[in-house]
Amino acid sequence: MKIALAHINFPLILVAKNEKRSQRFQVMMQVGYRVIKARNGQECLALYSQSQPDLVLLDVILP
Repeated sequence: MKIALAHINFPLILVAKNEKRSQRFQVMMQVGYRVIKARNGQECLALYSQSQPDLVLLDVILP
């Protein structure tokens, strides 16, 4: 039995991380998750308000 992945609405993940490139972003996107990235706390709050993500992953220390 095959599942049509095109019809699945994958969760939106907001990642707040102070680095430009991360393998984790690439892996999440390859699997099918929708990922948006914030570079700092202010940007994270703005993106959260705009996009209402399903999950937020935060760095412990953000500028």
